[in-house]
Amino acid sequence: MIDLRQYQTVKVQKGMDEETYHLTPELGSTDIKNLCDSVACFETPFEMSEQLRQSMAFGTAFHLLMSDLRAFYKQYFVGHEVPLNKDGSLSKRSKEFKQAVIDHPNVDILSPVQFESLLKMHQAVINHKVSRITKLYEKGEYETSIFTEDPGTGIRIKGRFDFLNKEKGVFVDFKTTRDPSPRGIKGTIYRLQYHVQAACYKAILDKEIGGDFRCIFAFVGSKPPHLCNYVEITGELLQEGFEKRRAALNRLDQYQREDDPIIKEELYGYPQELMVLE
Repeated sequence: MIDLRQYQTVKVQKGMDEETYHLTPELGSTDIKNLCDSVACFETPFEMSEQLRQSMAFGTAFHLLMSDLRAFYKQYFVGHEVPLNKDGSLSKRSKEFKQAVIDHPNVDILSPVQFESLLKMHQAVINHKVSRITKLYEKGEYETSIFTEDPGTGIRIKGRFDFLNKEKGVFVDFKTTRDPSPRGIKGTIYRLQYHVQAACYKAILDKEIGGDFRCIFAFVGSKPPHLCNYVEITGELLQEGFEKRRAALNRLDQYQREDDPIIKEELYGYPQELMVLE
């Protein structure tokens, strides 16, 4: 049983594992992005497709490789003897895979193709010109979790920072994507509301640490040739993120306080009555 009491008294948590972080009740950036759409999207459970689940699992492996090499090799095993499917993934129906699971309990098994991709992605991020010239990763902390309260509503919020460099006043969020090109990134930022995430993280840092932190995203291709682009979100785009974030938190706050069922339904965002269009 995971003890969640410690995070209630320590706002900045270093080394908190991802599972524990997600079990804490505060609102994360994903929750707030859902609230940007409606309270309904925030409250309705989301069932991931198998494809999305696999994609997120691959992203989790990449994040661990970036943050803690020793922990990565404890968590993952490369199944060199396991047959592969056409897409380079492991054939989980094969007897070799089943034997690998028995021989290596409590770890996740990667195919050699997946492992090679992860290594190339890691090198693409670390060896990028932005990283090399600024010596971005020389000092700083990986996987820092911060818990605080939104001063406008009193709602408890949280953020998990992939990399935080207080000395340079910058945080980096690692993103795996199919299309890391400049055109692809622009569409992805709006579609997945990464400017709202940047605003969420910056608001937490401004409140708990102070200073004017820069919001940088490292987008790396999950498919060959595994190219990388660093993007800073600032200016009008960041301001839009702040405005959407504030509207989302205010919407939830009003919804939770509202007693009038008609107004509450409007705030919910999806009417329970028949809609009539003329």
